[in-house]
Amino acid sequence: MTNEEIYAASKKRVDAILSSTTKIATVNAIDLKEAALKENGVKGWMAAMVIDIRNAAPLFKEEEPLDVARIVRAFYGEVAAILRGNKKLLRLTIEGDKMIAYYNTPGQEDLVSLLEDAIYVNTFNELLQRSLDKKNMATFEIGIGLSTSECLVIKTGEGDAPLAYVGDSLFDAAKMARQAAKDDFGEIVIDRLYFDNIKNYAANAKQGYWEFFTRKFSKELNMWCYHASLLDADYGAWIEKKVK
Repeated sequence: MTNEEIYAASKKRVDAILSSTTKIATVNAIDLKEAALKENGVKGWMAAMVIDIRNAAPLFKEEEPLDVARIVRAFYGEVAAILRGNKKLLRLTIEGDKMIAYYNTPGQEDLVSLLEDAIYVNTFNELLQRSLDKKNMATFEIGIGLSTSECLVIKTGEGDAPLAYVGDSLFDAAKMARQAAKDDFGEIVIDRLYFDNIKNYAANAKQGYWEFFTRKFSKELNMWCYHASLLDADYGAWIEKKVK
């Protein structure tokens, strides 16, 4: 093809997309195979978890490359295994000092399950930090942010073209993680909608994670958040006993 033919073909594809009359399908539960088949994608409830390594620049820049590799493998490898255990996981990526996970969460019980994963990750990090300290390796804190909202999953092209994820929760979870474990905030920070959902679920299921969260204003984010420092009781007890 000549350059002019390439330009014309690109314009034709853009015009076709912008003129498309296919509506976005609203679904109860997001199915990625279904989303890939829809011309304009699907809309449904999702949640995002962002895990942020605090002060990662000194860790990555000042430590020996071999130690950095060991720490990164130990942390991200185990955390990925924890998150992949949740059947509602849609997408898991690592971007530098952040791990980002998107979940299909049509029900409030799904948000509770995701929160339990966050608690388990926070507990694992306690194990890791003790192990690092014992080996005289660099230690670090983490911040975990959770948010939920209706989101779009959009087909970006033909064949194996990637899906695009768009929604408030996907951005807000990163903001929550940025505030977590800083300025007297606990390691886990959630937004108002996430808090309301786990509280409403507790009213029916008699499950009270919401009671451990405290409402606090974030000057950095200029918004109210809910935060907590939560550890898995059984896992935490094992760490106390086995990892001195």
